[in-house]
Amino acid sequence: MKLQIKYNVLDIAHALDIAKKTSEFADILEIGSLLIFQHGVQAVTNFKEKFPEKEIYVDTKIANKAEKTVKIFSQAGATYISVLAGTYHSVTREAVRSAKEENTQIVLDLIDAISPGELASHAQMLGVSTLLFHRAQTPNGTIETESNWDIVRDNTKLPIFVKGKINRETINDIMLLKPTGVVIGSAITESNDPAQEAHYFNALIKK
Repeated sequence: MKLQIKYNVLDIAHALDIAKKTSEFADILEIGSLLIFQHGVQAVTNFKEKFPEKEIYVDTKIANKAEKTVKIFSQAGATYISVLAGTYHSVTREAVRSAKEENTQIVLDLIDAISPGELASHAQMLGVSTLLFHRAQTPNGTIETESNWDIVRDNTKLPIFVKGKINRETINDIMLLKPTGVVIGSAITESNDPAQEAHYFNALIKK
């Protein structure tokens, strides 16, 4: 199981400082949407310069203008770029074509999927490399995973990463699902000791 650490703060210097403390425990470094909104493609460039050996996931959530967007972020150093599952299939295919030219991979983000099982079944045909599954938030504000997990898992052979309020209290239940990887953000980046937390999660999922 892989550990993807999400750095989603507004200040790029702060994000890089946390990444410096925690990157050794991460398989993939994620540049969150807030960093992209605040600093644009420069955030990717900065991460790649500081961590050239690391795979970098960019939370672009592409819905249109796929070809140019993929080229911009690929050439800045992205390894993985996300496309929203709810967009047109033509947009996803365009992103995949561009990614192949740039030696980058496309991740299909299921956050806006109305029929996640159906989209999971089409994902490999569309050419994406990975699915990103979000734990659902119920009307009372709690987070749960099981409602759509089985239907997504049973409809694809692609790797699946799980994201959404993963912390020390929830990680063991998520590990039982046996995803390809987990995405952990604030439980690490907002802790008093990010390095200690990153080490904890890394050791737990790798044992």
